[in-house]
Amino acid sequence: MQTGTPGYVQDGIPFTNGSSVQLYIRVSDPSVLIESGKASFGESVDLLIKVGLGASPQVKEFLIAVYMEPFQLRAAYIWRWVIHALHRVDASATVGQLSAPIGLLLRTDGLLPQGGPRMISIYTSHPDELMLGTELTGQSKQNHGNAGLQFMVSPKAVYELKARIMPRQVGTRNYQINVVEATSQRVIRAWIVCAEIKAPEVSKTYNIELPLLFRQNTTEMCHKRVAYTNPYSHAKRLRIQTDRPDLLQFKDSEIEVPAGGTAQLALRFIPQPHPSVQRLYVFMKNENENIEETFAIVAQYT
Repeated sequence: MQTGTPGYVQDGIPFTNGSSVQLYIRVSDPSVLIESGKASFGESVDLLIKVGLGASPQVKEFLIAVYMEPFQLRAAYIWRWVIHALHRVDASATVGQLSAPIGLLLRTDGLLPQGGPRMISIYTSHPDELMLGTELTGQSKQNHGNAGLQFMVSPKAVYELKARIMPRQVGTRNYQINVVEATSQRVIRAWIVCAEIKAPEVSKTYNIELPLLFRQNTTEMCHKRVAYTNPYSHAKRLRIQTDRPDLLQFKDSEIEVPAGGTAQLALRFIPQPHPSVQRLYVFMKNENENIEETFAIVAQYT
């Protein structure tokens, strides 16, 4: 006989504070191993799932059903899992600097349905940091933002893709690349680029104090200026970029500095609602996207 009032009911199974119920797990693939514990009131449950995969581009699909009663009449949760074996590629790069090209080989043998050429699309997990390109029939193709890279491929052919990274954070960064067959919308090839990102060489550091949003009637951007001197004996046209466009904007994204001359960079800082200290980089780049000089700005929001 049950005493007291259940604190929670899940699929007809009553919970009270401090009570627990046994979970029953079923998997459509017997090679997948799952370990689980009991479900307690008000707490999450961790499922340990072990899946063996072969080489890329192998794909494993299976269903997981979770039951909360021994008769297993109705599943509380049903998940469909699709796991892709990724081909790992190691790379190194510098914050704000376009990396050297990374070669990726795409072999279509056994990946495409039978028939003639097929349209594929290639997407990246970080389209604002990783650029993809290839050369087909003498014309260069490159992805543009979230649009991805699209072109026709033939069965039993080999294509070389070129990936370049322009990272925004120091540390270890993972970038995933998926090749999708347009008709079936199926991922036929996948890579993961594991990049070690290092900090750029800084020529000068500025420490700036900025007011918080709504403090001292601050609702608009804060304006600051820093100087840049052209050390060359000829004029330079430079592009200005930052690793934190969410915090810093520029009045002019390009400047032209005469030989030996000095230009003022107009910086616009976006107010922040909470106290913090942020480190930002300002990159001065030439027409070849190479960094001429890097400034570091330590912004203290108080």
